[in-house]
Amino acid sequence: MYLENYKPYFALEFLKQTEKHQHLKKILANKIKLLCENPYANCKSEMLVGELKGFRSARVTKSFRIIFTICEECRNRKLQNYVGCSNAICKQMNIKTIIFLTFSTHDRAYSKKPSIK
Repeated sequence: MYLENYKPYFALEFLKQTEKHQHLKKILANKIKLLCENPYANCKSEMLVGELKGFRSARVTKSFRIIFTICEECRNRKLQNYVGCSNAICKQMNIKTIIFLTFSTHDRAYSKKPSIK
């Protein structure tokens, strides 16, 4: 059975953080690849709650996390208001898109609500 891979979209904040942490480039690239194959099962991604409802996190190393959202899940569960998607953003993204928002240390990744820009 063929499963269509998800397409990655990188928010500006995510790209800035990856530049800061070049030493994790290979590990991060592998995690992104795995998440694009199956964001629900690979890398033990988990739904977040509270202020971060609608987002998911995945462990990169013991102390680094990726915060992301899956367009398919966001639309199906009607989470656009929680994640800050506007109709314009939502309509331009393919349903099989993963929006990578933040890549940082555990405490910093969860400290503020990410922005889709």
